[in-house]
Amino acid sequence: VTNGAIRIGGVDVRDMSYDELLGSVSIVMQNVRLFADTIEGNIRLGKAAATQEEIIEAAKKARIHDFILSLPDGYQTMIGENGVGLSGGQKQRVAIARALITHPRIILADEPTGALDQSTGAEVMGVLTYACQSTRASLILVTHDPSVAARLPHEIHMRDGLIDQQVSR
Repeated sequence: VTNGAIRIGGVDVRDMSYDELLGSVSIVMQNVRLFADTIEGNIRLGKAAATQEEIIEAAKKARIHDFILSLPDGYQTMIGENGVGLSGGQKQRVAIARALITHPRIILADEPTGALDQSTGAEVMGVLTYACQSTRASLILVTHDPSVAARLPHEIHMRDGLIDQQVSR
């Protein structure tokens, strides 16, 4: 911060420890990294000490819980490296559940719909919006797709690292 202040939950980031700052933010990337493990294990990566109830709550908010229960082994279903066996939208929902399990104040989503078809992308955006509303987390969405950005109440265009334009709906 070189000018003004950046606050998370009313606290200036300069007054936070590095771990506190990192703990306030969860990231959902375009290219989801899932591991050859159970679905539960992949969600638990966000918080190693998570209880079963926390994992289920995060999965429900990410709207993947019902799908998980439809699998023969439920949360104990093994998936392959990089989510082999799951669709792109299912991988993103597992990643969103992983992000939510930390109870972040901010979810940073970097092109979360970029690798998805339009319909699945719209569903994932709906999940992210719902998840942020239900957890009171702020969503910072990085996208090059104007149709994705247009779904959100505020839009900031950046050019050369500076705010070029702001749009509120």
